[in-house]
Amino acid sequence: MRLEGPDGAWISALGISLLLLGAAFGLLWRALRGARGDLPRPWVARGLWLGLFALLGLGLNLSSLRWAQAERPQAEEASTVEVVAWTWNYRIVPRSVPADTPVVFRVSSLDTLHSFGVYDPHNRLLFTVMAMPGHEERLRFRFTDPGRYTVRCLEYCGVGHGRMVTEFLVERRK
Repeated sequence: MRLEGPDGAWISALGISLLLLGAAFGLLWRALRGARGDLPRPWVARGLWLGLFALLGLGLNLSSLRWAQAERPQAEEASTVEVVAWTWNYRIVPRSVPADTPVVFRVSSLDTLHSFGVYDPHNRLLFTVMAMPGHEERLRFRFTDPGRYTVRCLEYCGVGHGRMVTEFLVERRK
C-alpha cells in the first residue's frame, strides 16, 4: 500500500511524531530518574509532559503546512460579477458569464445577512458565500458547463426568504 497526497503526508507526519515523542519520553524518563531512581517533583513532570505535547502538536502542524495550503489562483484574467443582496432580491451584473473562464463574484448585502448559493443546471450546490451589510466577500470560480445556474439564499432572512431565487446564464466561450 502506497500513501500519497494529504492522507499519506498526515500519516507519515503522525508516525514520525509518535516515534520522536517515544524517543523523547524515554530519554526524559531516564534523565529524570537519575542515578538514584527517585522520581522528580510532580510539577516538573507535568511541565515536561506539557512541553512534549506542545512539541508534538507543533510538529504535526508544521508538517501539514505544505499540503494544506490553498492553491494560489493563476494570473489568468477573470470576469467580474457584482452581486448585491437585499430583502428577498439579488442584483447580479452582468447576468451572463463565459464558460471555462475564471469568474470573480463580489458579494455584498444592503440590509441583513443573506447568502449567495449557486446551483448548477442539475440542481447541485456548487458554492455558497455569505452576503453581509458593509462587507464585500470575493469568490473565484470557473464554470465548465454552459447553462442556467440558479441562485438561492441559504441564510434565513425573513418571511420572503423562500422566494429569494434568481438565475444567471453561463454561455459557451465565443
